[in-house]
Amino acid sequence: MNRGRRGGIASGFSVVLLSGVGSSLLSSLAIILVIRALAPEEWGQAAVLMSVGQLLGAVLSFGTPIERIRRYARTEPGILPEVATLDALVRIGTGAVVLLIGIATVPFSADASSVLLAAAGTYVSLGAPNHLVGARRFLAAGTVTLAEKGILLGSVLVAIATGRVMVTTLPALIGMAGLLAGVLSLLWLRPRWRSLPLRQSLAAMPRQWAQSFDLGVASLAPSMLLLDVTIVLLVAGQVQAGIFGVATKLTSPLTVAASAIASVLLPYYSRGTVPTARIGRASVVGTIGAMSAALLLIATTATWWVPAVFGAAYEAASTPVCLYVLNAGFVFVTRAAAATLQAWNDDKFVARAILVQCLTALVGIALGAHWAAATGAAMSLVSTNLFLSLVLLRRVLRVRSTHS
Repeated sequence: MNRGRRGGIASGFSVVLLSGVGSSLLSSLAIILVIRALAPEEWGQAAVLMSVGQLLGAVLSFGTPIERIRRYARTEPGILPEVATLDALVRIGTGAVVLLIGIATVPFSADASSVLLAAAGTYVSLGAPNHLVGARRFLAAGTVTLAEKGILLGSVLVAIATGRVMVTTLPALIGMAGLLAGVLSLLWLRPRWRSLPLRQSLAAMPRQWAQSFDLGVASLAPSMLLLDVTIVLLVAGQVQAGIFGVATKLTSPLTVAASAIASVLLPYYSRGTVPTARIGRASVVGTIGAMSAALLLIATTATWWVPAVFGAAYEAASTPVCLYVLNAGFVFVTRAAAATLQAWNDDKFVARAILVQCLTALVGIALGAHWAAATGAAMSLVSTNLFLSLVLLRRVLRVRSTHS
């Protein structure tokens, strides 16, 4: 039995990781194409709009994706489709309202409209594959994520072909792709519309937010770091914000791999069916080793490929990109440790540790940007994430014995 469970988590890890890498490549390519089409100062503004929109989307979610994965993992398979359908309808409906508000603001402010569109898509996207992950249908969850990033890349290619790439293009397209991913995920459930008590689900929303308070703090605090480009803009100017935005936005898809680990570990540990040691050790450790080697290779060659890909105007982004790629490795460890502790209901410790790290990082980004522009800001973030990964790993080792 244990061997089968270990094989299940190892295969689930591999499937989600591969789909995560694929979606990361699609997303990175879309970002690269937009960066190449814009000047550094224009890209800096676009990165700020995208960051604010994604932050608003995370505020709307407030930890409910993690709470729902944990709840779905503990739900009887027979009623899971109905529960998940209700959650998906509420999420898509809320996202649609934000979308309509965004469309209505176009005549007044294109920037504000693009922020709201990005917020709507981010909110829906964060919860799109939750029911599939909770049911351990990792291939289906990965397909939804790949479809979302494929839609984003296709839309960017159309915008470039028609000469319509502007500062607001990428945030708006992120919103559209996220909403379509939510609809695709809902259709995957094959819902029976007439039997759904939608009013009860709407009434339960405040309770779900309350139940996921600590999870919300843990998920929202890192989202505060989406303000990093805005801080660099205010401290070091528009050009440095554009340079820094290359690093932070280009490498952000790498965190998909970190989220993949969390999405695989959380449902298994939430059910309490998998031992805490030797879980598909060879497969998982081998995959992590390969990823670490890939990140190291990407980081050490950044001084060559960044100017080659983006042009001489972005040559100064090489060092920040190198630092952010290394930072992805620390995020990788942090997400896995945090997911394990959250599955063990150690939400409060995770929330407090992440909140302290993020507040420290925001202050450090401001000081680093003042001291050494984009490079200083990147160094500050990397150092705080390294410290957080060590803190969470130490906590996992301390509480592991009670969950063996």
